[in-house]
Amino acid sequence: MLTVNSKPVQNWRNLPLAMRWDRSVARWSNPATWDGRLPRAGDAVTIPAGQRVLLDVSPPPLQSLEINGALTFDARDLTLKAQWILVRGELRIGAPGWPHTHKAVITLTGDGFGESVHGLGNKFLAVAPGATLEMHGEWRVGWAKLGATAGLGATQLLLARQVNWRAGDHIVIAASADPLQAEDRFIRSVRGNLITLDQPLQYQHWGALEINGPDIVDARADVGLLTRNIVIRGENTGTLDYGGFVYCMRGSRVRLDGIEMTGLGQRRPPSRFPLHLYTEAEPGDAYLCNSSLHHNFQHGILVYRATHAVIQHNVLFDEVGQVCVLENHPLHAPQRRKLGMLTRTLPLERDEFDAVAALWPKLALTPALGRA
Repeated sequence: MLTVNSKPVQNWRNLPLAMRWDRSVARWSNPATWDGRLPRAGDAVTIPAGQRVLLDVSPPPLQSLEINGALTFDARDLTLKAQWILVRGELRIGAPGWPHTHKAVITLTGDGFGESVHGLGNKFLAVAPGATLEMHGEWRVGWAKLGATAGLGATQLLLARQVNWRAGDHIVIAASADPLQAEDRFIRSVRGNLITLDQPLQYQHWGALEINGPDIVDARADVGLLTRNIVIRGENTGTLDYGGFVYCMRGSRVRLDGIEMTGLGQRRPPSRFPLHLYTEAEPGDAYLCNSSLHHNFQHGILVYRATHAVIQHNVLFDEVGQVCVLENHPLHAPQRRKLGMLTRTLPLERDEFDAVAALWPKLALTPALGRA
């Protein structure tokens, strides 16, 4: 059974930092890695089989990136932009026991009118059979109950417990009445378990226990954290239904812990979910934990015959349709303890899309969470 850490790992060096002393690893920033010419904007880049590359700079936006060897993110704030990324070897950001503690943002670009790549379409991060995708971010408290009712116009939240959230983090407050009254805000400051918001609340959110004779009903609203320091996002400007997607094929090894997925999902045929998990890996080799999926265009997660996949401790907000779809899967579903808020029906109305799209530039510029 997979064990998911509930506390941050202390006193470990970041894995990419340790790789700096490995002479078999080539730096992205070194022209010698690329036969004397660094990749430029719009290039189709391939890392050959057998080559290990350390991403130590943020490259210009690429047309594509095919990883037949290995690519590992260094211990610094980095961004990687491409129309599509295909992993045939290894893509690693941190590792179990060595969480990445800086900001790492992978942005998938394109408007959906390009050519289909390997039958998958485009605007994707795909993991081929036998390949490995490892992303392990900083551990964060996923959600907490309100400790007191937050009324209309309130700019502060009192939580029932302390959390390791910070100024600049993106949070969502669950609705206490109409599900459409869930509200997302950015944190201005944190003092103990008192959270100050960037904007006043538009609705009341209940934060007290209800006592009905011998029964006590916990109707307190949940507050979920959407921010993670590893982000996979679609770059969506004026595109109503064509975000990116992550596609994990049968036989791949996919371990995702502490990541944020937003602006993903495609409604044009063939429709794509933010995360397709087809892998039939061994226990412990396929999981999505301690992560957030929000402001996406399709059902959140598709799990297909992934018998040993584990999906737990995730926050899902503002998804279209179901948050998790299981196909040809055993009755013991892999979902454990998740927080889901506000699912919309298709299609998104223009005003709903505009409200979501207005967030994307701000989401990409949130500050780095913690320093090594």
